[in-house]
Amino acid sequence: MKKLLIVLLTFGVVSAQIFTGNQSDVPVPMVSDKFSFYVSGFGGTKIQSGLYTSETYKSILPPFGISIGIAYRNLYFHAGYARNKNIDITFHHTAWNNEKFYALWGVNGLIIPDIESEGTNYIPAESTSKIFRIPLFAEFYMKPIKYFEAGLGVGLGRFAQNKYLEQPLKVPGFFATVVIKPVDFVKIYWEGYTSTWRRNLGIIFGPFKGVEFVTAFRYCSYPPEDKFVVQQGFVGIRAEIPGETIFKPAVSEVKLVVKEQVTGKPVKGAKVISADGKFPTLITNESGEITTVLKPGIYPFKVTGNSKYAPLNSMLEVQPKQKSVTLEVKLRYSNEYMDYLTMLDKTREFLRKNDIKNAEIELNKALKLFPEDEEGLRVKDSLFTQKSNMIKEITLRAENYLRNKRYQDAISELQRILNFDPQNQEVRKRIDSIRVVMLEERKKETPQPIQKPAVTPPPTAKPKPEPKEERVSVPDLIDRGKKLFFEGKYRDAKTYFEKALKLDPNNKEAKFYLDKCESYIKMMGG
Repeated sequence: MKKLLIVLLTFGVVSAQIFTGNQSDVPVPMVSDKFSFYVSGFGGTKIQSGLYTSETYKSILPPFGISIGIAYRNLYFHAGYARNKNIDITFHHTAWNNEKFYALWGVNGLIIPDIESEGTNYIPAESTSKIFRIPLFAEFYMKPIKYFEAGLGVGLGRFAQNKYLEQPLKVPGFFATVVIKPVDFVKIYWEGYTSTWRRNLGIIFGPFKGVEFVTAFRYCSYPPEDKFVVQQGFVGIRAEIPGETIFKPAVSEVKLVVKEQVTGKPVKGAKVISADGKFPTLITNESGEITTVLKPGIYPFKVTGNSKYAPLNSMLEVQPKQKSVTLEVKLRYSNEYMDYLTMLDKTREFLRKNDIKNAEIELNKALKLFPEDEEGLRVKDSLFTQKSNMIKEITLRAENYLRNKRYQDAISELQRILNFDPQNQEVRKRIDSIRVVMLEERKKETPQPIQKPAVTPPPTAKPKPEPKEERVSVPDLIDRGKKLFFEGKYRDAKTYFEKALKLDPNNKEAKFYLDKCESYIKMMGG
């Protein structure tokens, strides 16, 4: 029955370190960016003999222990009290880590087994106060994968000389630990150390956040006469208490609103950057707002938008016991954006005057600076609409003139379009077709046949040939031919259209006017 009680006591509840910062005797790294308190308590029994022998146990009434620890960043300290062990002091410093490998050192009162378990029963009880334990340690610890941890270190301790001992008792040595994590909330660990070659075996169980349970056999050995000998059995519990739950810092809710200085509109996506790194970079939402909590103090910061806005340096002060703070800052436009707005104003002014050509020039300069800005795109839409409406109105008037055979007035109207839209090929073709109609109408109105001009023109009237070295493009040749064609100089015009066709034999426009020239020359008698 007693054996059953020990087994239930040892394995019925499982969890964390006997004292926080250790599995049982071997220290583990404690690294956190938050300030935390740790409270550990344990109970157990000392076992006089082997677990599988017929001898009785010394006691099944559990001794007890308790410790209070503090951890912050890479430092850990605790003070613990254990029955029959007096005060235990532990200090860890994790000097280096990369989240998988750790190097730590410190003073750990649990590395070296207490003196009773070393078989030093010859030391009288009254000499206990003369025993000094200085268990310095250095350790390398690793967590290479999620389900495995291991540590290896060296502990250096000394006990003071005692007059009843022939030699001073020294207990330095190496220690090691291996931890297996079959699931996230369970650890099974083994610890071993020289020169005693004793071992600890335990299980850690943490089903709840911040709370862990442990059960362990301590100081196990394997003598020849017994299968398994255990000096102590333990059950423990550990609780982590975040520092902020005990010392709630006085903080204020801070709301920062960023708006445009000119329009008062909220600025979305502006960055609020701490000048001294006291808070992380914050980005405004759709309403131009950010909210956070800050301790009392003075917070210089900078607000930046895109190139549309000039950066703004400002400062926020949070007074003690101030529940909430609201600050509104306004961003002014950058010099570049002010130039852009000036160009848009000029564009609008040209549009009011129906000066489409200059409006397009100003708008194109503006959009080179801020091609995606909504204001510029709205002006672009307005210009396109006004330009389209003007072309429609002018075209309707020109068609009306054509119906009344007022050809020159129709051409004059259409040329107004070319003044602000010189690349409009449809209008150019329409003007050319009207000129052809004008010529044909003029021929019909002439009652007498056209007299053949003199075959031999005066030498002085003969045009000078084009310089051979001059290279003229096909469009230029066609334009020159059309000019002569509409002046009635069909023979001269024909020459240019023929030159154009030599360079571009498939040019339909040159063919059209060449045929017209030949028809009119034939009508004129030659």
